[in-house]
Amino acid sequence: MYYYRIYGMQLASDIALRQLPAVSAGEEFPQITVSEAPFPDTLKADSVCYSHIAADVSYLSNSHCYLLVKGGTRIFYERKKDTPDALLSSYLLGWGISMLLHQQNKLAIHGSCVSGPKGAILLCGDSGSGKSTLTSALLKKGYCLMADDITMLDCSDEASVSAYAAFPYQKLCRDAVRRLGISEEELIYIDEAKDKFLVPYRGYFPTGPVPVQAMIMLSLSDTDRVFSAEVTGIAKFQACMNSLFLRPLLGEALYTPENGVRGLTLASRIPVYHIIRPVGYDTREIILKQLLTYIR
Repeated sequence: MYYYRIYGMQLASDIALRQLPAVSAGEEFPQITVSEAPFPDTLKADSVCYSHIAADVSYLSNSHCYLLVKGGTRIFYERKKDTPDALLSSYLLGWGISMLLHQQNKLAIHGSCVSGPKGAILLCGDSGSGKSTLTSALLKKGYCLMADDITMLDCSDEASVSAYAAFPYQKLCRDAVRRLGISEEELIYIDEAKDKFLVPYRGYFPTGPVPVQAMIMLSLSDTDRVFSAEVTGIAKFQACMNSLFLRPLLGEALYTPENGVRGLTLASRIPVYHIIRPVGYDTREIILKQLLTYIR
């Protein structure tokens, strides 16, 4: 078995998960286990891609693997065809962990996260909205990386929201890797149809909870300048719900009473800001300046 740490918990796995920080076996009882097991025939369907999200048992099938998650502690997988370890680990640490956190009554947020003097900053938005670019800019300003794809949030405290770090890697596309002059041979390639690599982060990596200071929503527009504003009311609630990593799998169940309470709790405890950038313009410095005014 391999032993790692993720989101403040120890994980034991029968498959190597190279992006996770390793810990010594027996350091503590693992809160999460990952192991290979045949997917139950009763859950197999004619469709290749399907899923089910529930508080006790969740599962997913895609063209590369089956995943089965139980009790907020166990993730089982079965490969399809010759799925390589790197791709399988991406699904385990993406959909698998997100389903597990859902069962733990935690929130898996789709976005980057950095920590600074006043707390954690969540950077959310669709692919291409500029999350990785803004994350890199904040790291140069002295902020610390916590997550570059999925951030775990814990709202169990009565007044605050805590973020937990994932693993010390950034996801960068091939063009960005080449611009930075990084050798591709030293990186972990993740085949997510986006031609991306996992690039190791060498700075300080928080291991405990960090209070969330703000959530920044990033999006693109056909406008010719940057717009920004604080998000309030129902739009704030919707922004929080749309940032859930499991949103595509939840479908119509996204707004069940249970999930709605989670979104309302998050929206009531942290400020949310929306920054819209124009397509085809280099607005990195403008966006960074605006962001810093929100989090100072």
